[in-house]
Amino acid sequence: MGRVGVVLDSDSVESQGAKIVDVKVDPGGSATETAQHTGEAGIEAIPLDGDFAVYISDGSGSKVVVGYFDPKLERKAQKGEIRIVSRAGPGEVSCSIFVRANGEIEIEANDVKIVADVTITGDLTVSGEVTAKSATAPVKLSSHLHPTSTGPSGAPTPGT
Repeated sequence: MGRVGVVLDSDSVESQGAKIVDVKVDPGGSATETAQHTGEAGIEAIPLDGDFAVYISDGSGSKVVVGYFDPKLERKAQKGEIRIVSRAGPGEVSCSIFVRANGEIEIEANDVKIVADVTITGDLTVSGEVTAKSATAPVKLSSHLHPTSTGPSGAPTPGT
């Protein structure tokens, strides 16, 4: 039978040579319980204190968390959509990746770093400045000059 409780704490521990996360849960009305954190392979997501944990007994007396819920998080995803958020605290979204049912992907963050070669097939629209860095000096797309036989050219003409 499953239970729901409030996450009080989570600690990384080692058990039988594996690194796991134990989650201390307050089920309300009884003593706190410890359950082993589980999640999708390849996704690392540790709960925050104050999240709700849904956990079950594995039959041997051990407990395993099968899901979490942040009761303060505003729900935005509709049917068929996926929204991944990083949280600074309960209900406090730091950044998000939103995969919408209409085929759009929206990323909201203070800073995005891509550590890879990037290929874009299609148009690229940028509302801010585009800066390319060389080994010696950055070059801004909107104000860079080109050398000519009579000296440097003028800055690019907007809209051309």
